[in-house]
Amino acid sequence: MKKKSLFHIATIMSLVMLLNIFNNVNVFAKDSNSTSTMTSDNEIMPMSGEETLPLNKWYTISTHFEVTNNNLTRIKTVKGRYLTLKFSWMIATDDAGIGGAKITVKIKDASTGKYINGLVKTSKASDKWILVPVEMKFDLGKANRKIQIFTDVSSTGEVNGKYRSAEFYNYQSHVTN
Repeated sequence: MKKKSLFHIATIMSLVMLLNIFNNVNVFAKDSNSTSTMTSDNEIMPMSGEETLPLNKWYTISTHFEVTNNNLTRIKTVKGRYLTLKFSWMIATDDAGIGGAKITVKIKDASTGKYINGLVKTSKASDKWILVPVEMKFDLGKANRKIQIFTDVSSTGEVNGKYRSAEFYNYQSHVTN
C-alpha cells in the first residue's frame, strides 16, 4: 500500500513540474543586491536601496540583463536635469524567429508614482538575432529627481500570445544640467 501511495505522489509531482514548464512567468532584470515584490497592478516593486546616477560622466547601470515582458528598476536619483541612456539590445535567443520586437522605455517619477508625460522612447528590432545600439535622451525638468526606468518588451507585428524577451548589454547613463 505504501509503494502505491508513493507512486501516486511521484506521478502527481511529475505532472505539476511538467505543466510548469509551459507556464508563462514574468521575469525581471536582475538588479544586483536587491530583492523585490509585486504590487497590486502587477508591477515589480524594488525593495533595495536607491542608486544615484552621477553628473557629467558615463555610469554603468548594468553590463547584461534580460527582460521578459517588462521591468521597473529600483529608484534612481538623477543628479542633473538631462538623462541619456545608452545600451545595446536584441531579441532574446528563445524569442528569435517569432517576429520582430520593440522595447518601450518610460520614466516614472518615484515621488508621485506617475509616469512623466512625454518621456517615452521606443526601439525596434527584426526577428533576426542582431544587436541594436540605442541612445535615448530624456529631459526630466529638474535636477535631483528620483525616478524609475520602466522597460516593456512587446511584438511589433501580430500579437503571438507570448511574453517577449530582450537581452540588454552595457546599459549606461550620462547625466547633465
